[in-house]
Amino acid sequence: MRRDAPACLWDIDRAASAIERFIDGLDIRAYAQNELVHTAVERKLEIIGEAEVNYSFVIDAKCLRSKSSIFRFPPPPIEFSYKIHR
Repeated sequence: MRRDAPACLWDIDRAASAIERFIDGLDIRAYAQNELVHTAVERKLEIIGEAEVNYSFVIDAKCLRSKSSIFRFPPPPIEFSYKIHR
């Protein structure tokens, strides 16, 4: 299910806040030895990744529907020329 951009950003924010709470006060050794915290952090990182993919999809879809020529796909070719000065 695709979600709107604000919902995706909210998911990212909530997951990042949870990670901060989970690792608060832990050093790297304590983090590595605590399987529960390690697994919880990994899950929140998955949520961030999924939300980012959905956010990208929402933004790309809006750009493709835009009437603006800046978002046309495929973009118009860029023509250029150069002169060699001797």
